[in-house]
Amino acid sequence: MPSNKNKFNTSKNTQGWFPFARYLFVTDNHPIRLSPDKCSSSIEALFCQQELEQINGLTNSFQCETRDAIRIALYETCKDAQSAYDKSYEKAKSGSKFKGHEGRKTNKRLTLPLSEKQSVLDASKQLNITIKEFLRLAVIWIEDGIKEESITSLTNSKRIGKDAVAKQWSRENRDKPPSESVMKFKEARKDAEALMDYQDDLKRKQEEEFFPVTGNYFADKLLREEARQEDLLASADADSWFLDLVDEYEDADGIEILVREMMRRMHVDYDIAKLMVQDELDEQLMFMKMTSKEKLEFLKKKNAPSEEEILRAERRKQSEIKLQKWRDDRQAYLESFPKTWRGYVQNARVAKPLLGNKEPFPEIPDPIPDDYPMPEGWDESKVYWEYPQKDAND
Repeated sequence: MPSNKNKFNTSKNTQGWFPFARYLFVTDNHPIRLSPDKCSSSIEALFCQQELEQINGLTNSFQCETRDAIRIALYETCKDAQSAYDKSYEKAKSGSKFKGHEGRKTNKRLTLPLSEKQSVLDASKQLNITIKEFLRLAVIWIEDGIKEESITSLTNSKRIGKDAVAKQWSRENRDKPPSESVMKFKEARKDAEALMDYQDDLKRKQEEEFFPVTGNYFADKLLREEARQEDLLASADADSWFLDLVDEYEDADGIEILVREMMRRMHVDYDIAKLMVQDELDEQLMFMKMTSKEKLEFLKKKNAPSEEEILRAERRKQSEIKLQKWRDDRQAYLESFPKTWRGYVQNARVAKPLLGNKEPFPEIPDPIPDDYPMPEGWDESKVYWEYPQKDAND
């Protein structure tokens, strides 16, 4: 499936001020443009509104008259008819139900030389489709291929680079007021990016809530594994429940299954579950109709913390401030002690019970007597604050 990114200019040089993609070809040397043959034959077919817009797109891309643009599309499609058929016939066929290609009401007639029409007849016969279907197939396949960037060159006709198109557009529109459509486009793109950033941030916060990072590798790994096991058990339980439900309610539709699932998950009765499901469906339908900006405002309002959550966060913040003050005071207290070689030894011995660590200084008594001298050859850079010795009577 083509990505939406093909709608945008992806060049790093010009995308900042020329955000939308334009695909232009130099077709002056295309065999169709150079042909002296008289257009004495014709082909006609029904088109829907989107297909008419695709014809306009070809005309703009090929920078020529509409008739020549369609003839170029037919010429290129005849050269690779099977690929066009495999890719786009479901859209082009008569009675197509493909989204955007149904409801054809506009008849369009194309005049072209007899030799070109014969090529179209031969190609459509080879594919076992009508000449009308082939006409639509050529328009759809070529235009889709250009937009998806699977077609980047034609016979004797190269595509102009995106940066060159952008600069040409800049020269043509220099000193002109900003286009309203371009301004709306930029604003819509900005809103869409803000929505995606917010959703990514929301997802990250949810993951941190379910998988808090303790800073301990083994503890974090254990927590993640426990959560994974819980998910597997919950998934297996849900699968088992779903199979039992299908056996019990063979004619249950999608809404009924959602209601039963809500009853199981929220422990509510049927009527309340039905209302809850309907509320969720209504919200989803409303969300689908919103613009990116409206979606962002809706999600921010929906996920805004409650008054209780705000108070809890404030209490947590005050607790963290107190804890940090205690740490700072503790650090200042420790820093007030003299730093000695004895302090270094004592600090190194604090970790010796952990995970079976060996005694770091087996040759030095533990505890160190007050009159024990500094070992010979001791590295004088290895010092640490020394805790004051407590009197035995304290």
